[in-house]
Amino acid sequence: MILLRLRYRKVPNVELEGEEEVAKEMINDLLNNDYKIYFLPSGNSAIFLIVSLFNNFTVPDVGGWKKFVDFCKILNKDFEFLKTEHGLVREVKGKYLYLTTLSGYLAKQDMKRIKKECEEKNIFLIEDLSGAIGGDCGYGDIIVGSTGEPKILNCGYGGFIGISEELSIKVDDMVKSFKTKNYFGLLIEELMNAKKCYRAYVKANYKMKKNIESSFFKDREGISLFIKHDKPKELAKKINSVIKLTKRKSLTTICPNYNRIDIKGVVFETKKIDYRELNNKVVKKITNIIRSLL
Repeated sequence: MILLRLRYRKVPNVELEGEEEVAKEMINDLLNNDYKIYFLPSGNSAIFLIVSLFNNFTVPDVGGWKKFVDFCKILNKDFEFLKTEHGLVREVKGKYLYLTTLSGYLAKQDMKRIKKECEEKNIFLIEDLSGAIGGDCGYGDIIVGSTGEPKILNCGYGGFIGISEELSIKVDDMVKSFKTKNYFGLLIEELMNAKKCYRAYVKANYKMKKNIESSFFKDREGISLFIKHDKPKELAKKINSVIKLTKRKSLTTICPNYNRIDIKGVVFETKKIDYRELNNKVVKKITNIIRSLL
């Protein structure tokens, strides 16, 4: 079988420093609501800050971000799991609900409906939009995003939270304890390309899902692809032996995995590939290789 080598989604080589206020405006331009934006050293530090602010969380039973659960345990915060359909939320409950806009990076939640139901039930919605910025997102009472690697905003560093003006009194002093470098020139460059990047991943995954019978979430936006398989370790090894990146990174995640999905199989991490590589010819090659390995 012919080896396919693709460019890894590396951090752009552009001017690092820039104007923080411009970056904040550009983030809000991509969201459904306006937020007061605070920058932090990483997405995980942003999540840590949120967990420290509240208590009695509800988190999805799969398809979320395990660090949120870990921080609840470290900070001795109460939390419960919300039963989902392989990560997709059918009914909301709780006091403070944490969700990723894209469950496991695989399937977009119905955020408009979820937000409406949260308002009706007086539930505070925390939305992690790290994998969805550039698409339809920004419904939460609080939003959190990572700009680490590899993400839509692929800076290799940093994260942010967005809150209402009313909550800023609680956050202002706490944020000062997190030192954040000026990487806003790089972030602005990534924000300029966020829509194009997100759409490229979604389009590529739709095409692959259409032609790979055992793939999931065929009618949902996602930036990576789940393939159901009884021997996921074997399949992952085969995929990584014939589809390689210019950086020595695996293109697969073996499941079940809390951060992805609760079914045996493999996630093909399309989001690690430079989105500019994902033309029709390359997507067809990837699809044919995966199909031949199944």
